[in-house]
Amino acid sequence: MAVTPLTATQQEAVDALVAARRIEEVVPDQARARAFLAAAADRIGQMTPSLWSRRSVPSRGSSLIPTLSDTPRATW
Repeated sequence: MAVTPLTATQQEAVDALVAARRIEEVVPDQARARAFLAAAADRIGQMTPSLWSRRSVPSRGSSLIPTLSDTPRATW
């Protein structure tokens, strides 16, 4: 996995946040980034079947606004 460089606008925004002491600059951590992406992919994989199930796709004439019981929930 490669670190993607920020655009000039993004870098300016980050520099302003660092100067204002809103955030601190840190060194990229490949192991933590890889672990985060693996966990995110796992969660998305768990959610995908419920997002595409027949129950989550409104049928003709039904309300397009889901109720709480129709909303898939992720556990973090």
